[in-house]
Amino acid sequence: MKRVLLFIIATLLLSGCLSHWIIENEVRLQIENKTPHTILSLNVVSLDSSMQKQWIKETLLPGERSSVVSSDWVGSFNLNVLYLKNGELDTLSHVFESVSLEGGSIFAQISEKSGFWTFKQK
Repeated sequence: MKRVLLFIIATLLLSGCLSHWIIENEVRLQIENKTPHTILSLNVVSLDSSMQKQWIKETLLPGERSSVVSSDWVGSFNLNVLYLKNGELDTLSHVFESVSLEGGSIFAQISEKSGFWTFKQK
């Protein structure tokens, strides 16, 4: 009987907000702009494109790093980068499809060469 009671108490302690002490479900992200373009923002888009939220809104010139921004994005998402090409005023975008984000700190480098974009997590 005591074992069942201890099991129930342990289960309740690991549920809800108390599980945050053990399971990391927050992502702290910092990006570095390794493209020749000016990055305006990074948005998280659901895989079915029904939801889009802005995650990082900073103007990053080539070579610059963003501030660290925390959010509850654990799972797989599409990431949409809004940017300006050098010398142009139109906002363009590139989508990284099915990016897996796990809890914890992520430093990511966004690069582009000859039209090929990469989102490299470190």
